[in-house]
Amino acid sequence: MACSRDFFSNLLEVARANLDLNSCTAVMIQGDMCDALAPPAGFDFILINPPWRIVPEQVAYPNPRARVGWGRDGLDAVRRFLRDVPKLASAGGSAIIRVDFPGTRQGFSFERELADFVGKAGFRLLVRQGAPIDISDQSMISAQTCVHLNSPASVTELARRFADNYRRLGFDTLYPSLCELQNDRSERLEIKSGQAGLTPTWTESSESDIGSKECTEVLA
Repeated sequence: MACSRDFFSNLLEVARANLDLNSCTAVMIQGDMCDALAPPAGFDFILINPPWRIVPEQVAYPNPRARVGWGRDGLDAVRRFLRDVPKLASAGGSAIIRVDFPGTRQGFSFERELADFVGKAGFRLLVRQGAPIDISDQSMISAQTCVHLNSPASVTELARRFADNYRRLGFDTLYPSLCELQNDRSERLEIKSGQAGLTPTWTESSESDIGSKECTEVLA
């Protein structure tokens, strides 16, 4: 059985259209991440694009529930999924998470949490990372994405607010990552840097219907 889940009904319609285009079927469920999902034998494959963008307070951002991360580093939704995935993945099942890990030029601290997850859950975890993104570049992209919601602030002013917020939190670099989890009891973590296709080359969509562009980034 295939299942497509999203908090927003309009994005479920995007998923339904994609399924129809590819002659596929799935159970469509509107809900919050993994809540109330308990497949008897587990899912063989899980694809999740959790919210992780860090946005300063008092800055409006499009689709905040789907895009703005929870917690200080924006990664609480990722933590929640890592907590739940051992109950959701079948034996031998796999999952993919697309996320930008915030960090410094020396690396990202969430690596320690990934190592802890691997040791406790027994999964194999391969993290494919694209070229690191300087927070000044991401700040400009994010400012362009949300400037229409923050009048009279200019793109330059918003970019400064994003950059200042990253620096206040201790981040100067983002690591675009595709995390591939395998429930094979191997307890192995591997991080591969310099992977092609994970660093977006387009400006983030400012529209409410963002499904197609975000999927393009995941699959590039």
